[in-house]
Amino acid sequence: MNFFLLFFVISAIVAGGLYYVSADFLSGKYPLSQLTFFTLFLSSGMFILFLIFDNYSKLLKEFAVYVKKKNILKFLVKKKNTDRIFLAIWFIGVFIFNFTFAGGSARYETLLLPPFVFFFLNISRNYVSLNKIKYFLTITIIFTLILSFLVTFSIFQYASSYKKFSDTFVFPNNKKVYIMGHEGFKYYMEKKGAIFFQEFEGRINEGDIIIRATLPSPGKIDNEYISKIDYLTDITLNSNYPIRVYNTDAHAAFYNYGAGFLPYSFSRSPIETFEIFRVRESIVK
Repeated sequence: MNFFLLFFVISAIVAGGLYYVSADFLSGKYPLSQLTFFTLFLSSGMFILFLIFDNYSKLLKEFAVYVKKKNILKFLVKKKNTDRIFLAIWFIGVFIFNFTFAGGSARYETLLLPPFVFFFLNISRNYVSLNKIKYFLTITIIFTLILSFLVTFSIFQYASSYKKFSDTFVFPNNKKVYIMGHEGFKYYMEKKGAIFFQEFEGRINEGDIIIRATLPSPGKIDNEYISKIDYLTDITLNSNYPIRVYNTDAHAAFYNYGAGFLPYSFSRSPIETFEIFRVRESIVK
């Protein structure tokens, strides 16, 4: 418990630093509520990692003994060791995958939940009785299920926002629509006949429309094109549901860490904002 308090203090200090430096972030400064979430997430993660590494340091010492005895195979086939080695490979493999190929997105961290749960249950036996573990596990499962449903609904809202926009947006007659943004926005709009702006090569004619979704990695409009287009309006999709999983105002970055340092957060900011432009002067790409 003393170590948890230590990690909590460290996390609070980091959160304090984040409060000041985040003023220069594109997503803006973190409010107190989001910093509280950040502190809880960071301190809890540091604490469980400490317990895991402490547990595996004992395993490594045991492994060193078997190496000296030149009996590594006996170490590997021991039941308690095979389980821990398998979980370690799982954890390290997912960690490397996420921070090399997947870019560190929180959604891929969910692949670490099973080994974390097994690690935690295995380690808990060293600190509390079996009855207390069962009681704690029951509460944890109930709380996790409730939280999962709440967060999942927010994921559904965000993902369906692009289909909702594509179904309601009226494509102009005899004019083309170009889009900036990936994920579901690109998928649904291309099905309706829109053209992906970044990959298009050719002439974009006067009167054509450019739509930029602000969240799914839309990229910026090049300076050479800005003088040739007119901003028309923003279309925002709102919801009173207070949980956000991908939102720069909420600093929630379940899909992309560029939006912030929280996997989910509380906010009533728009689910998504679409910027609409009209081409005033033909663009050649």
